[in-house]
Amino acid sequence: MEMRTNNTRATEIAEAEAALARLTNAQYAATMSNGRYYTDGSKTRDDHEIAEARRILDELKKDQA
Repeated sequence: MEMRTNNTRATEIAEAEAALARLTNAQYAATMSNGRYYTDGSKTRDDHEIAEARRILDELKKDQA
């Protein structure tokens, strides 16, 4: 049973890492393609999403230890 829990946690961490990577990549692409990115509220919204994704990832990693 313990092995299954570890595999599940590893999967959750991998998914959280992938989600964070997608968000940061999307933010980078938006900065390159949207001239109003910094002034139309998009950056602030993206920053909050990225912070939440990092918080989730940190919690998962902390729980794993």
